[in-house]
Amino acid sequence: MAIAGVCVGAAFRFGLLTWLAEDKHPARPVLEALSWIAGIGALVVALRQDRNLTTSSSFPRHADAASAPADDRRHERRNDRSSRWRGVPAAVKSRKQLLISMAGMIATLGVAASIASSCQTQQDIASAPLKVAGISCEIESGPVVLAISGRQGSPGFSMSSTTAQVVQAAIFRRNFSEPVTYVNVDGLPSVVGRRATTPLEPAADRFKVPIEEIAGEAAKVRARVPEVDVLSALDASARAAKPVRSGTIIMFDSGLSTAGGVNFDDETSIDVAADDMIEHLNTSGYLPDLSGMTVIFVGLGEVNAPQRSLRPAQRRHLAVLWKQIAHAAGAKCADTLDEIGHPTAPGDVPPVRQVAVPPPPTESASSGNTSVILSASGELQFRSDSADFEDEEAAKKSLTPVLRLIAAHPERKVNITGTTARIGSRDIQLALSKARAEAVARLLGESGVSEDRIITSGVGSEFREYIPDHGPDGRLLPGPAQQNRTVRIDLVAP
Repeated sequence: MAIAGVCVGAAFRFGLLTWLAEDKHPARPVLEALSWIAGIGALVVALRQDRNLTTSSSFPRHADAASAPADDRRHERRNDRSSRWRGVPAAVKSRKQLLISMAGMIATLGVAASIASSCQTQQDIASAPLKVAGISCEIESGPVVLAISGRQGSPGFSMSSTTAQVVQAAIFRRNFSEPVTYVNVDGLPSVVGRRATTPLEPAADRFKVPIEEIAGEAAKVRARVPEVDVLSALDASARAAKPVRSGTIIMFDSGLSTAGGVNFDDETSIDVAADDMIEHLNTSGYLPDLSGMTVIFVGLGEVNAPQRSLRPAQRRHLAVLWKQIAHAAGAKCADTLDEIGHPTAPGDVPPVRQVAVPPPPTESASSGNTSVILSASGELQFRSDSADFEDEEAAKKSLTPVLRLIAAHPERKVNITGTTARIGSRDIQLALSKARAEAVARLLGESGVSEDRIITSGVGSEFREYIPDHGPDGRLLPGPAQQNRTVRIDLVAP
């Protein structure tokens, strides 16, 4: 019966507090405190009563209490305190003793349950995903890797308050025994340091993340090898976190990679389509394994001298590109934080080639020519396999030079022709190229160009300036494919 009573009492307490915890009931702290007070109080009372009840009454009384041995006098006082039980039937006395013993055991278990509940609450806090303002990803449990670009052309390391919150949340979510790992982002990324933690670290210390020390250590990371391979830095970070299938990678870099699988050179510009790049990485075996990882990119598109600055549309596209690459590599979640790093780039580091920054897509319209080729990139970037703009407002603003050119020749028709890369069937190419020409025509119409003047068509990949966009092995070449995506505007005589 005592065991059954203990089980029932413990089940009731755990069930009640679990329900309150799940509903985040405001009364939970009060009940926790009462549980401690009542449990300890009941335990003390039960132990005292049990001590009185179990004291033997068989000790002889001495006629001369003063001359009685001290031990005997103490036993007599105990017998006096228990005299109220004299004349009570043994069965009743036994039941009362049993009930008080059960109360003592339940109280003891209650105190233990309170301690276990507190420990479980700490564990629940540490294991529950954390939401941080400024990013869409929830920070999951697991190792923490900071990939730092102490290199040429990328801003010096700094940590804003928002980024600090992300780093704090990620470090808080790690297991006690897992270190914080530092990876340098250069031409041959590798682990350059770890901040170890003590296995016996108290749970409360998880709230006291030494963010200033972490930032100080990260700011000391420097590139060792020329160029920069951002994709390999992601791979090195993920491998540093294995075999755990979760964790957080926080990448501090501009994203302007000059080596490895993602190499922005004269052939592959930063305006490359994300789908094309992912297909290239898949077929070439460059895509890393980011399974289960949360990847946060900090400062994508932010640069420092001698690297030429990117326009806002190009920074946005770069963010889209790297997030989609991370997702394609198996990341559980990927997001970006816009942050301008330290204005002074690290000194005494290996050289990094400058990445070419394509001019605005409407640059040729300012020359006064009546034929304009608009690259489907930058501000006029379309979503993959779609006639929807990545940023329609930016696309509309970018057409201002074209509008001035059209206004200068009011007597001419506006012939708009779309072209595409050689992907998919001929019918698909024709349909997509025409839809994109119509999308540009719609923006021109909304800006005041008469629909009677506009003629749209699509030629797919069948045009004179077509650049072969597949290699000898049949693989798609992302750079040439992007160059073949254009919208051409010709002002022709009626």
